[in-house]
Amino acid sequence: MSITEQLAQIQQKLKCPKSQYNSFGSYNYRNCEDILTGLKKVLDEATVTLADDLVLIGERYYIKATATYSIGTDSITATAFAREPELKKGMDASQITGAASSYARKYALCGLFALDDNRDADSQDNTQENIYTEAQKELFDKAIKDKDPMALWALKEKSSEDAYLALYGSFAPGTKTENKKLMQQLEPQGQEQWDLLVTDILKMIDNEDTLGLDEQVSELTANEKRYLIDRLGEQKTKQLTNLVKANKGKANNE
Repeated sequence: MSITEQLAQIQQKLKCPKSQYNSFGSYNYRNCEDILTGLKKVLDEATVTLADDLVLIGERYYIKATATYSIGTDSITATAFAREPELKKGMDASQITGAASSYARKYALCGLFALDDNRDADSQDNTQENIYTEAQKELFDKAIKDKDPMALWALKEKSSEDAYLALYGSFAPGTKTENKKLMQQLEPQGQEQWDLLVTDILKMIDNEDTLGLDEQVSELTANEKRYLIDRLGEQKTKQLTNLVKANKGKANNE
């Protein structure tokens, strides 16, 4: 029997119920320890190992976790990533890295053993006071109501992971399932639309298209402009600002 066939048997035998409960979001989930406990009952002569690497992507560090299923000299691996938040209240640097490692390892195991699961940071306690602001909640509710993928993605990227997860769990009773499905559709759409917009704006900056830049920027909300600044960086943002000012000055002189 090949290692792939043996892994398939393990996937069928593995019982790992979502025995943990998040009272804020009202859902069950499983953590890395739950999966490892379930695996010990079905592995037989096979072994599972976990390893982490610290990877720099852009300006942020990610934990890359690798889960490996081995029998003798044969092995199959799966990887998953979790981003380290820049700041997490009540946690020191080592705890932040440890939490990211746990999330990444969990999803590497889920991929390797064909387990479905909920969003990252499932077990996070989101009941802290003022975990998101009224302004964030207003932006969030409007983005969902308008089905606005770009507004939702900008809010996601400009919010802390805790705040966004709390917003994710803030839907009124009876609307959570429908709205969470909507979010899962809007988020990738928003990311794609922002990538296209940033590409267009960079071209306009290089071509000194003052009118086009002014029109594009004027359509963005304050939060979206802040996210755009993050995407462009300091130098390109300065060029954009000067070009928009030039277009407004030209319009005033006409």
